[in-house]
Amino acid sequence: MRPPVIPLDSQAQMTFDFFSGTCSDLYYSDFVFSQLGRSLKREGFGESQFRDMMTSPEDCLRLFFANYAFARRGKDREDMTNIALRALDEVVASLPPGEIVSQENGEAIWFAFDRLCTENHKKSNENQNRGLLQGMVELAQEVHRDNPGHSIATWARDVVKATRRMEDVFLRIVDIRGIGPKTTSTFLRDVTLVFGIEALIDPADRIYVQPVDRWLRLIAPIVVPEEGMEAAADWIVAGKTSKYCRRAKVEAVRFSAGVTYFGQKIALDPERFTTEVAKAIADYSQSWKPRF
Repeated sequence: MRPPVIPLDSQAQMTFDFFSGTCSDLYYSDFVFSQLGRSLKREGFGESQFRDMMTSPEDCLRLFFANYAFARRGKDREDMTNIALRALDEVVASLPPGEIVSQENGEAIWFAFDRLCTENHKKSNENQNRGLLQGMVELAQEVHRDNPGHSIATWARDVVKATRRMEDVFLRIVDIRGIGPKTTSTFLRDVTLVFGIEALIDPADRIYVQPVDRWLRLIAPIVVPEEGMEAAADWIVAGKTSKYCRRAKVEAVRFSAGVTYFGQKIALDPERFTTEVAKAIADYSQSWKPRF
């Protein structure tokens, strides 16, 4: 027998609305779009430009290298990102327009990256970076062979539309050496958001578009009225928060993005997270109006 469905109280509903609304918008404007604008040297970069780049085979690679590939590299992030983008530009410039995805393999980007690292007195770190760079280019080539003109992002979108599943897409990307599950989930979360396909994904597969960082782990015991959330495995945290987002009728991809923004920009310290959430929701309650 299934356990009874626990209804959300107004406090929980406010919390879901708060993080999936303004906080989510700020995550994308302050983190994703502003970071991409700097990395790509494009002024006024926003959601429409983000969506357009996602649909282009070449630009989708550029987005991945600019915002996801080196996001967890700490102090080396900016240097590695800039060199990877320069390497991609060099390879693209050496070929006829659009031909990078028509090549047999992705070795050219690794050789360009390795040389540029040497020229800039940086370690290319082949064990960590070759698989990531060459593997993503080769995935784009694989997608192009099967569906000419499609990008990695539109391939993921179309798989979801055809099958309602995201697991195979996730496993194919995470299989690339140097790309971990959190990076893969973050990228697929943004693909899901930009194409508006969360509702199409089977609930069991929504864990693959819910990256679990320290902040999502901290919010889970607050918004999930079930025991054991403090020590739950990542996949349980992802699944349970997605489940309660559905009950709250908010997009889980927006909720997780908003929680990350709040943690990194407002709470700042995990020790202060619960207290800062309580303050923020108290303030938010003054203007909040129930939607149901």
